[in-house]
Amino acid sequence: MQNRVADIASFLDGVGLKHLRNTNQFWAYLDSRYARNQVGDLERAYLKLERGDEAAFYQEIFQSLKVSIDFASLRHDLYRSYLEWFVSSITQTPEVVVDAGCGNGLLTCFYAQHFPKARVIGFDISAAGIECAKELAGQLGVKNIEFVVSDASDLTLPIEKGSVNLITTVASLGPPPGAPVTESSAYDLISKKPRLNQILQIGNLAPYLEPENGQLISFDKVSTLAQQATWANIIQSCGLGIDLSSSAWLSYQNIESDTIALPALVAGPHVKPSSNHELLAFFATRNIDLSQWTLDFGQEGLAELVFTFVNPKTYIRGARANYTDGSGIYWYELWQAGPFNIIFEHTDQGFRTLRVASSTQKAELLRSVDDWIEQTSSYATVTELQSPEVRFDGNEK
Repeated sequence: MQNRVADIASFLDGVGLKHLRNTNQFWAYLDSRYARNQVGDLERAYLKLERGDEAAFYQEIFQSLKVSIDFASLRHDLYRSYLEWFVSSITQTPEVVVDAGCGNGLLTCFYAQHFPKARVIGFDISAAGIECAKELAGQLGVKNIEFVVSDASDLTLPIEKGSVNLITTVASLGPPPGAPVTESSAYDLISKKPRLNQILQIGNLAPYLEPENGQLISFDKVSTLAQQATWANIIQSCGLGIDLSSSAWLSYQNIESDTIALPALVAGPHVKPSSNHELLAFFATRNIDLSQWTLDFGQEGLAELVFTFVNPKTYIRGARANYTDGSGIYWYELWQAGPFNIIFEHTDQGFRTLRVASSTQKAELLRSVDDWIEQTSSYATVTELQSPEVRFDGNEK
């Protein structure tokens, strides 16, 4: 891994990215490289970016490769974090790679160097950006690479559909502006059928993926739960299942040293879609230590009340143990409550304990039921239950 990190650092340095600590240092760096009137134009372009006018911003910075690389330094740590994850996660060597929204081709050139036998294609809506990308590839001496001007919403690539092993989109796509409705819940956003204009970009990319092993990697600007739910819904509505076991949260520092965390979603046409509950659990519980969501000895009453009033919930699996020494009955149950799983244990002697876990841990929790049955069978008669035997409203079933 150290060699890979060194290779990434060497690549970013070789391209010309600077690791700048704050915007003051960034503008001081530009002052040392450009005439005063040009720096003033770049400052005005940067203000357009901050106001959300990305098209006008990129029109300015793609005026030359030199300018585009200097502004790419604003994302130095984003590129570092993404590439460190990428080289450790993508273990198969693809034959064809497509970089969507490639801009000045920085990442496209990295892919071409990292996979020297692959055919690597970068596309971007900006013709000026593509000219910068071609210039960068020439400077780096990369041969297995090509660039085309195209728009993901009206996509044409110089390759047959169904032949691409890997498509990446890094800080280039995402839900259309205004797609998440603020008054809608995340569950509504992840459940409702997206509108046609929302799925155009991914819908046009998906057919290019090889159906048996093609992968889409999206490390895009979806920073809120509403945006994440909307974007995941769009991806899966285009026939690509999101593989949460391969997806990850990546953290990086922006130019002001704020720590940002964004999801890197891995999807493919051959992947079983993740459920809405699993997706919401992935997005919502990344920074939560759910081991603290445990009610145990001394909290039996609260454990029972929480379990009783957390609704709706669905019984998944459980078992009853009748102790051979006649000391009582013990129930061990696994439940689903939206994006959470609940392990609820209770006895006929008043003991109660409740644990909360993410739905993404469902396989591990099912194994915990197996483990409990195996261990308990050595000193009790254990019976698996297709449905719960006890309701916590005072009545036996």
